[in-house]
Amino acid sequence: MRKLIAVASEDSVKVAADLMRKHDLSQLPVIKDGTQVGSISDITLMRGLANKDFSPQQKLKDAMEEPLPTVDVHDKIKPIILSQREECVLGHG
Repeated sequence: MRKLIAVASEDSVKVAADLMRKHDLSQLPVIKDGTQVGSISDITLMRGLANKDFSPQQKLKDAMEEPLPTVDVHDKIKPIILSQREECVLGHG
């Protein structure tokens, strides 16, 4: 089983960018007290830094986006994939 790569809401924008670069990831879940409270993407980081919306030292809690979708470990995967495919086809995702 792979280890989840995530950042804490109190981590800095720079910590997230460094982790994404190191592990070749485009997004990360943001965790607080063991629960996902948001996410951060490479596009959000690039835009935010370029537009000076936040600095590399800023905490992720002030820069994060909505949490990533999650499923329970016991959920059947086929209905989930089909619902996501339908959502994308209809232009909602």
